[in-house]
Amino acid sequence: MAITVPGNPFGVDVAVGSPSTTMGNLHAAPEVQNSTTNAIAGMNESLGKLGQAVEKWQAEIDQTRVQDASNQLNSAMLDLKYNKDTGWQQQKGKNALERPSGKSLFEETQESFKKSYDSIRATLGTARQRAAFDELYKGMSAQLGNEVNVWTTRQQIVYQDDVDRQTLESA
Repeated sequence: MAITVPGNPFGVDVAVGSPSTTMGNLHAAPEVQNSTTNAIAGMNESLGKLGQAVEKWQAEIDQTRVQDASNQLNSAMLDLKYNKDTGWQQQKGKNALERPSGKSLFEETQESFKKSYDSIRATLGTARQRAAFDELYKGMSAQLGNEVNVWTTRQQIVYQDDVDRQTLESA
C-alpha cells in the first residue's frame, strides 16, 4: 500500500509494509526501487546471463578445438594409408602379410594411429574436449581397422595368386 508523504522532496509514493510484517510496534522499512535486495537480485540475474554467455563461448571453443584435433587425426590416418614410403596401401602381397616387425599390418597401423591420437589429445585443454575427441577416435580407429583388414584380405588373395603362378611356372 503506497502513501503520499507530505513534504516529500522526492515526489515518490512510499510503499508501506503490510500488517503481516509488523513486529510489535515496529514496521518493516518501506520498499524502494533501488534497495539492496533489488540490487542483489539484478546482479544475480546479470551474473547468470554472463555465466550462460561464458558457457556458450566455451562450448564454441571446445567444438573448434575438437574439430581441429579431428582434422589432424584424419590427416594422420590418411598418411598411414597413402604415404608413398610407409602407407599400408603400399604394402602388397606377402609384404602386407609378413611384416619386418613380426606384428600384423593391422597391429602396426593401429599402434601408429594411437601414437598420433595420444600426441594430438595431449594438446586439448578441457575434459569436454578430450571426451569428444575420444569418441571421434573410437570411430576413426574402427574405420581404419576395418579398412586395413579388408586390404590385408585382398593382399592374401594377391599372395595366393603369386604362389599359384610360381607353382605353375615351376611345374
